[in-house]
Amino acid sequence: AQPMATVQTVSGAWSGVTAGGCPKHKSWINNPQFALRIHDAASFTLSLSCPESVPRSLPIGVVVIRATSTSRWMVSALTKADVAFQSKWKATEAMVGQTAVLAPLPNGVPYIIIPCTFDPGHEANFELEVTSSSSFSVELLASPEAPSKAPSSAPSIAVPSINANAAPTTGAAAAPVEKSVAAVPKDGRVQVELSASRLSARVKQHAAALVADALSQTTRSGAKFVDEAFPASSASLWSDGQAPGAALGLSADPVLSWRRPEEFLSRRARLFAAEADAAVDGVLRGALPNTSFLAACNIVSGDGELVKAAFVDTEHADQGFYAVRLFDEDPSSPRADDWTVVIVDDLLPCGADAKPCFGRCPADELLWVAILEKALAKLRGCYERTVDGGVDEYLSLLTGGATMATAIGANAPEALWEVLMTGWSSAGTLVGCEHRTGSGSAAPPELLAKGLVPNVAYCAVTGGSIPQCGKMVRLRGLHGSPEWTGKWSDNDGAWTNQLRMLMNFRKDEADGTFWMSYDDVRRWFTDVHLCQVGGARLVARGEWSSETAGGCLRFVQWRQNPQWLLTVTKEMRFTVSVTLPAADKAVGVYVLYGNEGADARRRRLMLQEGDVAAGSEPRFEKRVVQQFALPPAAEPYIIMPYTFEPFQEGPFNLALHLEPQNAADELPCSLAPVDPAHDWNSASVKGSWRGSGAVGDEAFMRSPQAELRPFARGRFVIFAELSGIPADVRLNFPPIGVVIMQGAGEGVALSELSPLLHHVPPQQGLLWGGAVVHCMLEAVDTPYVVMPYLPDFAQVIKVYPKLGYRTTVYSDVEFTLQGDDSCGGEHCDYNCRNCPMFEVYERLMKLEVGVDQHLSYLATLSI
Repeated sequence: AQPMATVQTVSGAWSGVTAGGCPKHKSWINNPQFALRIHDAASFTLSLSCPESVPRSLPIGVVVIRATSTSRWMVSALTKADVAFQSKWKATEAMVGQTAVLAPLPNGVPYIIIPCTFDPGHEANFELEVTSSSSFSVELLASPEAPSKAPSSAPSIAVPSINANAAPTTGAAAAPVEKSVAAVPKDGRVQVELSASRLSARVKQHAAALVADALSQTTRSGAKFVDEAFPASSASLWSDGQAPGAALGLSADPVLSWRRPEEFLSRRARLFAAEADAAVDGVLRGALPNTSFLAACNIVSGDGELVKAAFVDTEHADQGFYAVRLFDEDPSSPRADDWTVVIVDDLLPCGADAKPCFGRCPADELLWVAILEKALAKLRGCYERTVDGGVDEYLSLLTGGATMATAIGANAPEALWEVLMTGWSSAGTLVGCEHRTGSGSAAPPELLAKGLVPNVAYCAVTGGSIPQCGKMVRLRGLHGSPEWTGKWSDNDGAWTNQLRMLMNFRKDEADGTFWMSYDDVRRWFTDVHLCQVGGARLVARGEWSSETAGGCLRFVQWRQNPQWLLTVTKEMRFTVSVTLPAADKAVGVYVLYGNEGADARRRRLMLQEGDVAAGSEPRFEKRVVQQFALPPAAEPYIIMPYTFEPFQEGPFNLALHLEPQNAADELPCSLAPVDPAHDWNSASVKGSWRGSGAVGDEAFMRSPQAELRPFARGRFVIFAELSGIPADVRLNFPPIGVVIMQGAGEGVALSELSPLLHHVPPQQGLLWGGAVVHCMLEAVDTPYVVMPYLPDFAQVIKVYPKLGYRTTVYSDVEFTLQGDDSCGGEHCDYNCRNCPMFEVYERLMKLEVGVDQHLSYLATLSI
């Protein structure tokens, strides 16, 4: 006889933050999670369905992963080894029902079932049904508890000119990491951090809990701490959990063992060098090509205090663990804090010589580089993933500072020298130099001949004007790399005993440290990296949605981008950063002069020549950073992050990093989102085109009509926009015009042309995708009629059969806006004039009206 099947059904919902999408999205861990506890190896059938009406094309699926604790929510990315089963993604009309064979996990650890939609942001209720002939239980895991109402939250260099037509430029599965989580609304509210490098009370509390857990383990075991969440195994080394990827250039696994410091050292280990040796302390590259991370470590080591600040707990080396903080800024994360604390043991991957084989210090007993590298590997999921990323990203990750690269050639020599000198004399400013060759480009032979390594950032340790030498810079590359062989190199004959003493010259061709003249720095390096640490930070979390992703200034929708008011009370220099979850779209930031007078607290709608105070061109980077200098102004400036093209949705972080100042001084600025209560009165209507033509043509009167009734005399800004144009041809918008006429009466559509009160004719290339009219209108009894029109409608509709329109009105007075009864709302996928069912529905409505009239007549007869 067949054993009786056990069936258990649980319900859940994808809503808001918990609509995280599939594992290819970083937000997928926010999906509802269920613990599946089993006792015997058996087949389990998982069925997922959405009982409510949702889009039939919505793909859903189930992922089953191996948990790492008995009751803990999964909070990290995945490795392949974590996944026990993954269903196919099917539309909701076909319920997912697939079978997985599962065996019990050690120590009673459950599996975790995560139902998800393929893409994030799709909200729906769901039912999960689990069926098996073996006994089991399914229970909802509680998400990490945290407050749900927490608010979200240098020297001047050459600012590039803004070219609105410029094409964007490109920049450069995990064991769990415990993180404190708090839901943060993306409503633009600003959080002021008086010191960006300080940890919040929440993060400190979480770090203390991690340390306490580690100590508890050592007490129970009587041995040193062993990190079960990041074990000494191949799963912690390689992305596939087995062997290094081909892209790493490793023919075999270089790791033969994992050892603690006392197992590969004959003397006692320590984290840092003594103060006297700190200036020449360096970083040695290992078998992994994670040069950007190690170069960032090298630059940060130019300030020993910043290196020490990365370690939250160093008191338990004898128990075999350290706690490290990393700045993990992720706008898609529900965490309120960008700092995360990672705890690691001191078991290090070692090679054939029984010594650490990845990044390390030149002195074997110094561990800070190896421990930081292990903490990053745990955060990313494995050591192999420390290869990805650029030096600016890692400088920020290690320090929390605002980091950017600037082209040396874009700055005047004296101006750049002033920047460098200010950086060297200011606490918390890091400087690096790099020669970039570009993707796929070979290094110049003359660069290699001079002993310089391309695409590796050097630490600019210090510099200054030296008698008999002029402007000089001391640089340090990775330890053991080739050194500069030109003027003022270690073996150059120009060194005198007096200069050696004055400049603390140390001849060591292997330490990576050397002097160069400033002229040679400008000649042989292409970029300077600046990282400003310390100072206040003003942070806001925002989001580009379907209604607020306006694109750059060439698109008519640009005004819809989220805008913040920046009030500047005294001349200030600051750094703006816009951070994305991933570098999947080209973004930039504008600083606009604000509106004047009564409009000062409102968003900018239109711009004229000279209204852009500063900005950055769009770049494909996870974090776009730009420095600005602004004088005080009577009205607030406007800070506006943007995507190059409109309708590119996603979350972002906006941060203003201020220069360090005295604690008693007031901040030189304030930042606040444009408050809807103080913004323009606005309304819009949208629909599909029934027809159109040039003004005066017979077809013109078939253009969409909207009735506008002001309640008082006021200023109006009216936008006519096009929709339904595919993204791949968005830069070829057909020209559109807009007219305002006196209407014939409320609810009465105009059938013939009346005098034009205001007219903006189509202008190719002025504003992509629309037209705008700015005018004064009086309060009237008969509404005005606003009509967008297409002079070449017949040709345009053939090319864009789903073409739609949107008319949006802004004013400083109250008004009503009523569109015609054409369809074309946000759920309309088709242009109704091309839909054969449109005439059928139109005739049915006429028949319905006739039937109602006939029934009313019959009712009078019966009376």
